Amino acid sequence: MGSNVLTPMMNDVGFQPDSFDPIAIVAATTHVFCVSAESPIRSMADLVSAARERPLSYSSAGVGSVGHVVVELFSRRAGIEFLHVPYTGSAGALNAVLGRHVDMTLPTTGSAMPTIRNGSIRALAITAEARSTVAPEMPTVRESGFDLLVANWRGILAPKNTPAAVRDALTDLSRRIVSDPEFVQQATQAEGEPPIFQDGAGFARQIASEVAEYKDLVAHMRRG
Repeated sequence: MGSNVLTPMMNDVGFQPDSFDPIAIVAATTHVFCVSAESPIRSMADLVSAARERPLSYSSAGVGSVGHVVVELFSRRAGIEFLHVPYTGSAGALNAVLGRHVDMTLPTTGSAMPTIRNGSIRALAITAEARSTVAPEMPTVRESGFDLLVANWRGILAPKNTPAAVRDALTDLSRRIVSDPEFVQQATQAEGEPPIFQDGAGFARQIASEVAEYKDLVAHMRRG
């Protein structure tokens, strides 16, 4: 979603979200709201309450990244404001919370799990529809009382107007790989969530839905 939906909406990169033929979604990476383990903020309700009392800062992997746009979407829906502090990658954004240079960040669940497990950061909630299978103790954002659901897909796309036979062969291969037990185990360990499968038609609907959801927000961010 970051590279193929948000980036072309934020910047002139020479392509648009519909510039490719969607083949398959093979994973959907969730994100997790994180604060320092030393922070007094222990829940999403605490986060919103604190943001209403004083300006809170958050780090992201860069302007236009998924973390940046999703936090802005959340702040709009919750009626609060955050100060955005962009870094040049997810590692820097996470280290900013570890060093208490910012109040909060929104990394992918998989990348955050080691520091969550060792107690360096505190997970407030994940952006998934259901609790994570690898960390069921973390509530979802919706469970926490806020309407936010985000899964940053990993997908396979082909050049526009790729022959149907080629698209079908790639879709079938993707389906078989996602069903392989070894791939499932490795992907779950890396991403913090098991892989999923969605065919090209469903993938196209997903992209269209995301464009509709983020279009106005991204336009506002570009102006501001």
